[in-house]
Amino acid sequence: MAARSLILSEDDEASVRQDIVSSAHRAFDARGFGLRTLPGFVAECMRKRVWERERKLEGGGVQPPVPFVDFITRPYPTGIGATLEEIERVISGDDDLAQSWEQLTGRKVPPPGGASRITDVIVPAARKRELNEARVRSLADSIKDVGLLNPISVTPSEVLVAGWHRLEACRLLGWEAIPSKRVDLDDLHRELAEIDENLVRYELSTLDRAEQLQRRMEIYEALHPETKHGGDRRSDSKVRNPPLETPAFAEDTAAKTGRSARVIREEVQIANDLDEGTKRIVRGTTVADRKSELLELAREEEPEKQRESARKLVSGEVSSIRRPKGIVDQAFRLVERMTAAERLDFDRQIRPLIAAAEAG
Repeated sequence: MAARSLILSEDDEASVRQDIVSSAHRAFDARGFGLRTLPGFVAECMRKRVWERERKLEGGGVQPPVPFVDFITRPYPTGIGATLEEIERVISGDDDLAQSWEQLTGRKVPPPGGASRITDVIVPAARKRELNEARVRSLADSIKDVGLLNPISVTPSEVLVAGWHRLEACRLLGWEAIPSKRVDLDDLHRELAEIDENLVRYELSTLDRAEQLQRRMEIYEALHPETKHGGDRRSDSKVRNPPLETPAFAEDTAAKTGRSARVIREEVQIANDLDEGTKRIVRGTTVADRKSELLELAREEEPEKQRESARKLVSGEVSSIRRPKGIVDQAFRLVERMTAAERLDFDRQIRPLIAAAEAG
């Protein structure tokens, strides 16, 4: 006798859809062991597209269709009652689910372990003029030695917010994935407020303040991309380049901290141009609070020379690396190359000349 296929009524199908949602909710709510079964329930929800049709609730009544994101995030019985990030962590590693998820949400599922595939990270076009190749190579050397200490920041759709040099350094090293932190606009606004509080309320070393300002600039320009690359400058043609309502980063930061825009730009330069190895050498020493020396270090493009000068400053081998100008500069470099005995002899010879000049 041939088996008859089971045909469910629409009410029965509506109940089945709700049973699947209920199972997914319980698996998620249980955490622990329940999470092992959650990918299967999420897959079943997505296969049957249960959010698009009515569901018959256990206590009576009907749950009408809802948008997919609402289905994931709204409390049970309307949805599963999870966050998008929580579900992404659960389905990470399942390529089929990840592909469906991206189609439904516009978000890429990160690889397991809180990372982004390097090929998936989108670098905004405006950022591509800022890459310092020497810094990338220096970072790659540092990452090879000590690992990546700070993850990059990306939006849920994998648009880069901060860490382009770190991204390119890891790409140079042949990495397929890079540790990343997902942020949304609310996260960025909160972090910006925390940085502003730190800059105003706490005594920071010049190096620490420079790094806070560097991070503030990354966030500010992510929130206000129109201010990048001198977007606030005025053109001769007011029609072609009207004044922007949003001030540039340096001007906005100057207004909030009571310091000049020029000082803000100088300190961001310190954070941007100091090699990571140089920062490790000076951090926690008195050199970390000597702005003129940090600026001089930042102007040295070769990372090895930066580190060598930093070691000399920290050890006390030299008191300054600042270079006077003209004939004085030549004398300064001459003395710097002398041995201790030669400096002593030079001192004996020069003192009478200095005394005569002061007397005359």
